[in-house]
Amino acid sequence: MQPLGTRHAFGVMLVSLGALGGVLVVLAAMAVGSQMAIVPSMGQTVWAEIKWPYPTVPWEASRAFTCTGAACGGAATLLVQAKIGFCNCATGVADDEELERVGELLLLGTGATPMKPGRPIAVGTMKGRSRPYALNGARAVVAPSGPLSALLIAYNDRCDVVVATALSGAASATDLEPVVLGFLGSDIIMRWVELKLGL
Repeated sequence: MQPLGTRHAFGVMLVSLGALGGVLVVLAAMAVGSQMAIVPSMGQTVWAEIKWPYPTVPWEASRAFTCTGAACGGAATLLVQAKIGFCNCATGVADDEELERVGELLLLGTGATPMKPGRPIAVGTMKGRSRPYALNGARAVVAPSGPLSALLIAYNDRCDVVVATALSGAASATDLEPVVLGFLGSDIIMRWVELKLGL
């Protein structure tokens, strides 16, 4: 029979090894996440980085993601672009006119029509606007049946702006807003934005 002190030391060692193993698992998951840009949010919602779905990339700092899960209505694609020196330095993205000017409506085709007025949003310390659009005849990049609606989001830091375009297979992209804003505020996107905007 082992002395009490020896058994106690052995138990402490096992607990320490278990904690170390947990830390290693978390670090491994973070490493995979940073490489694949996969972020669980809103329950089972997962965003994964994909190849840019259009033939050309209009801005050098551009990334694309796909979402799976009930919170995204089954399937959605998110296009994120950092545009340096492209925003109104004095007022930022203060109204729908500026939102559409800095946004990527051309990516949606000619059939994009606003569903309702935009509203103010915030991502971290940056502020901007969000507005949903119905897509009629827009380019299909979400699902074989094509996207039915889109959510246009833009927020700025002084003269630099981040534009996010969420394409949804559902009839209304309005429900996507909290899911998209949550992802835009995640470490993966925030670190990338800080790097591109020099924050």
